[in-house]
Amino acid sequence: MESKWNWKTKLTQPVIVLCTVACMVTAVGLLPPVMAGVTEVHGSAGPGALHAFFVPDGEDGDLWNGDVVYYAHGYRSPAWPISMQLELAQIGTFRDLLLDRGYGFALSTYSSYGFSVKEGVRQTHQLRGLFTSRFGEPNRSYIAGGSMGGVIAVALAEKYPAQYDGAFPFCGVVGGSTMAWEYVYGTRTIFDYYYPDVLPGDALDIPEGLDFGSQVVPAVIGAVTLNPLGLAELAGIEQLDILYLDFGELMDTLLNRLYFHTVGGNGGIDRAHGHSPFGNMDTYYVGSWDDVALNDGVDRFESPPDARNHLRHHYKPTGRLRIPVQTLHTTRDPAVPMAHEDAFEDIVESAGSGKWLVRQHVERYGHCTFTPGEMEAAFMDLVDWVENGVVPSGGDVTQP
Repeated sequence: MESKWNWKTKLTQPVIVLCTVACMVTAVGLLPPVMAGVTEVHGSAGPGALHAFFVPDGEDGDLWNGDVVYYAHGYRSPAWPISMQLELAQIGTFRDLLLDRGYGFALSTYSSYGFSVKEGVRQTHQLRGLFTSRFGEPNRSYIAGGSMGGVIAVALAEKYPAQYDGAFPFCGVVGGSTMAWEYVYGTRTIFDYYYPDVLPGDALDIPEGLDFGSQVVPAVIGAVTLNPLGLAELAGIEQLDILYLDFGELMDTLLNRLYFHTVGGNGGIDRAHGHSPFGNMDTYYVGSWDDVALNDGVDRFESPPDARNHLRHHYKPTGRLRIPVQTLHTTRDPAVPMAHEDAFEDIVESAGSGKWLVRQHVERYGHCTFTPGEMEAAFMDLVDWVENGVVPSGGDVTQP
């Protein structure tokens, strides 16, 4: 479901951000019902790393087509308890349409939440051995992932091309972790320039206990209401890659990015060895009405080598693809801009692997706001590519 932020009427309500917040909050404690004719297995491979397998069985045990989809989930607030119920509620529709087509489905939580790409790569890849020990060697293995899970899917496709047959990253951080954090910390940095002293701290100093819904949202909406031209200037900064059709989409995009900064910014620093994963010492911002004044006055931060290396390792794509990879993205994604797709394509082309990448998109605002039909059509295009060598057409996804 596509969500939009109505900044005028929801000032006092908890923010609903890109369904990754709305759905997760309501999902805690809810376990979707088991489908009839499906074997469901739950287990644990270590503290916090819970996994679940689903395989169509039918009365004669012949409904499974022998293929399996391994799924990597996206970002979760580090304040939330690790929950398989939450993950199943998030991905249940996609899982069910795959089960209906005869595919097995496997997913894992990660041993910690936050920007846990390192854990996600390791624990999603562990699913292969666990699944095989329970159900036998599959005929084909697909890796899929949404949002942060998109870059996890890319990492596994690049690292283990002999173990996966195709990859389906959707609304993914496929441009890499550094790029993702540049949007989050960069948006806060530019916001502070146009709206000084509205939010406590700064891009790298986020007070512990700062509450997004009750503190950040009212302060931001109040400041923008008094000075809407500041938001218009912020939206024009090329480095932020904000695409929108109206003021509501623009406001929602700003709040989406500030949400991830508020709940995840400190965690990003912790994962980068206590150092800044964001550096803008050499960045010259363009797109404002006065770029000289902006670049003279904006806060500057340095990212040391160990922090940059951490983000490269976890993860910057190499572009060295050896299996079909098909991406899917909305054109106006507030959290993971389409620019990630452009960056990934450039990396892949530079590596000489362009024949292994196809990009599809949906003309829409929102993060991961695809219909079930769009998801199914895109995935089955990938399957046709893997099984029959039929390379999908890029551009707008076409539903059957």
